[in-house]
Amino acid sequence: MKKYATAGIKAIIQNNEGKFLVIQERINGIPKWTLPGGRIEIGEIPVETLVREVREEVGLVVTIEMIIGLWWNMSSDSTTPGQQNIYTTYLCSYQGGEIHHTDQMSDEDILDYRWVTKEEFLPPDYVPAHESLKDVVRMLP
Repeated sequence: MKKYATAGIKAIIQNNEGKFLVIQERINGIPKWTLPGGRIEIGEIPVETLVREVREEVGLVVTIEMIIGLWWNMSSDSTTPGQQNIYTTYLCSYQGGEIHHTDQMSDEDILDYRWVTKEEFLPPDYVPAHESLKDVVRMLP
């Protein structure tokens, strides 16, 4: 099995209450919490990918503020076995739109979403896609 890494981009979307959006996806068959975003396709500009992915996944319009950090996970599903996904994570501000559970969310395997504070997300109640995601969340102001 050949092992390789892919580049992705994720958004920490903050609302006016200081909370950020987390989504629950089925990762390797297990429900885990992650951030909106996705893989960068060849030739795409990363920040444009992020804006597009957020709009497609959860229906929100965001403005990118700054890079927060990197986190990663390993894939073991049948389509991408042994793949390491490395995500550049940006702090984004919510500009508009409403989250609706749509067919697109179902296509993305999004099971649930929540607006949470950093303090709510860090305890063990939230099982992240990888523990390195919590390291990025700890860097939030």
